Amino acid sequence: MDHWRDRKTGPRFPLLVMRCRTHRRGFTLYPPAHVPYGRYPVAPVSPDGRAAGKGLDRFVGTIFKAALDASRGLAWPRESDGGPCWPSMWRRLKESEVWLGVAPGLCDKEREERAADLDVDLLPLLEGAAAIRAAPGYRSRGTAIVRILDELPAGFLLLPHILRAGHAAGLIGEPLVPVHPGGPLRSLTREQGASIRSSPGRDHPRKRDVPSSRRGS
Repeated sequence: MDHWRDRKTGPRFPLLVMRCRTHRRGFTLYPPAHVPYGRYPVAPVSPDGRAAGKGLDRFVGTIFKAALDASRGLAWPRESDGGPCWPSMWRRLKESEVWLGVAPGLCDKEREERAADLDVDLLPLLEGAAAIRAAPGYRSRGTAIVRILDELPAGFLLLPHILRAGHAAGLIGEPLVPVHPGGPLRSLTREQGASIRSSPGRDHPRKRDVPSSRRGS
């Protein structure tokens, strides 16, 4: 243990910073569903690791809220009044497309990999990508994303699937979780039975270019 670090966003409570005496390197421990630099959780999971909520509304407090609003035709304000605005909505939609495998620009192998990580059928991903190509507005993007959210497993299995997919998409680093409370860490992407294996250079997020925001129907 080294010190506690305050957070104004994300979990909104202090996080524990650890330091390895052997390697003299520090690292921060994040609660389940939170990732470095993240403002919102990536899955509806409480800080103690329990799945929260039911149905699609459980994703309201996560990074996928933009997709829920978009699917309902609720565009965020063009200008910020202290809250989320349109550029943020568009950016989250584009990232969510890649995360959940419905981005039109993904190759077949990437889309198959995302479906395996999420433990969903490949067909909804293919249909979602086709729908976005046909109508690349914010509503169609949100609808395609929400359809995948609705396919995701419930309960404690949800978080590992989302973390694996996010890492494979290059949007988050390698997810490490404790084997048991207070125990050693294990890699979700390297453990036996994981649908993907880490490859060199994938431990750090590979941010994809996100096109400038634009409105659509």
